[in-house]
Parts: sequence; structure tokens; C-alpha cells
Amino acid sequence: MMGKPKTPIVRKMNQKDLDAVVAIDTKVLGKSRWDYWLTKMALAEQRLPIASLVAEADGKVVGFILEMPADMNTSVPENIGWIDTIGVDPEYQKQGIARA
Repeated sequence: MMGKPKTPIVRKMNQKDLDAVVAIDTKVLGKSRWDYWLTKMALAEQRLPIASLVAEADGKVVGFILEMPADMNTSVPENIGWIDTIGVDPEYQKQGIARA
């Protein structure tokens, strides 16, 4: 277990974060789902203004939250979204990353 990181920097996720997200997911699930995440991130990026986010600590991405907007066929306003997935690198869990 690593020492407690500095307060994480939270920023909007982008395609450059794909490898880091896949690495976290692989650590948690034990298998790589690169194609799955490529598709999920591309869809999330197309559906702005909902923003998916990453948390950086110790110079690397250590967590993420993937949001999906409400389905256009529902009565939910388009500026409301759903949390699809939250992932935190196991080495950084229980350190406030998801909370940030």
C-alpha cells in the first residue's frame, strides 16, 4: 500500500486517459476490457455537457467516474446524468479518491 497521496487533482476525462482507465479496471477485475472502455469513453465524450472525470495523484490517474446522460427518450432533463462506473486503483482505495 502506498502512502496517502496529496489531494487528488480532478479533471475532465479524455481519450488520452484510456490506458489508465483500462489499467485500473484490469487491476480490479483481473482481465483487460480495452475495447469495452474505448467504446464507453467515446460515447461519453460525444454526449456533452455531461462530463466524466479522472482523479490524478502522485503524477498518475488513480481513479475515474464515468457519467452517462439521461436517455433522450425519458422525461429527465438533458442536463442530468447517471453515474455509470466509478473506479479507483486498489493501491489508492480508502484514501478519499472517489470522494474527491
